[in-house]
Formats: sequence, C-alpha cells, structure tokens
Amino acid sequence: MEGSLVILAMSHDAAKKIASDYSSQLAGKVVVHISNTVDPANFDRLTVPSGTSGAEEITDLLPDDVPVVKAFNTCFAGP
Repeated sequence: MEGSLVILAMSHDAAKKIASDYSSQLAGKVVVHISNTVDPANFDRLTVPSGTSGAEEITDLLPDDVPVVKAFNTCFAGP
C-alpha cells in the first residue's frame, strides 16, 4: 500500500475485515476510522459492547505501532 494515511470509508464490519486481512500492510500508516457502529436496522443503538468503541475494535486488529483516529461520530440527537 502506498501513502501514509488510510481512510476506512466503509461499514464497521467491512472495516474490521480490512484491518484484519491487511494488518501487516497497514504497519507504519495512520488509519482513520469513519464508520459509526449504529444498528442499521433502526439506528437507535450501538453494535459494539458497552465500554468500548469501533475504533478500539479496529485498533485491536492492527499492529501496536498503527495509530487509529476516529472521525465523524454519530450523536443520537435531533437537529
């Protein structure tokens, strides 16, 4: 992979698969996780366990030297 920044612009489940499958190739890069871990059936709850986040799940799949930046969070609030 070329470049020093990788943006995982896909669903959280797909991002986890990419992080797992390409873990060694992401070493030395900065990974930006932009997906939100909301339930797509009704968008009223998160799909990750309480006390963790999607970015933490991605981080756990990557080498220790890969920084993960979370961007574009969902807030459960009306306009």
